[in-house]
Amino acid sequence: MKYLENFEPIKKIILDLENEKIDVKSAIIQIKKISNKEITEYELANYWRSDGLNEFVRNTAMPELESWNEIDDKRALQLIKEMIEKINDTALILRNATALEKRFRKSSGTVMELVFQKGIESENKILTELKKDTVIKL
Repeated sequence: MKYLENFEPIKKIILDLENEKIDVKSAIIQIKKISNKEITEYELANYWRSDGLNEFVRNTAMPELESWNEIDDKRALQLIKEMIEKINDTALILRNATALEKRFRKSSGTVMELVFQKGIESENKILTELKKDTVIKL
């Protein structure tokens, strides 16, 4: 997968930053070039509080699903199934959840709540919940 290609270069940038070989601004610019993701100075300084280096790098290196607006029911079910089956792959779960939330116009964290807090294990039930119109119209 593409994110594996980006893993080592991003890890090297972070290690160079931690070893004071490069400054924060340079690290942020280099990571953005490689991953196309905005990383903040705060995230670089504090990732270790919740993730190890490798987990942080995997999350950063994992490319987003660019064609999220083309996700149909079949693809949505595949993404949900992949999340449930690979429950320990945080980078994959975040990527899939973000794409599904964009596609179904849900707030950030909705998919995680359905899977982890509400404990819904059926792909079809999760998809049904995502398809519900929850927009409050004034």
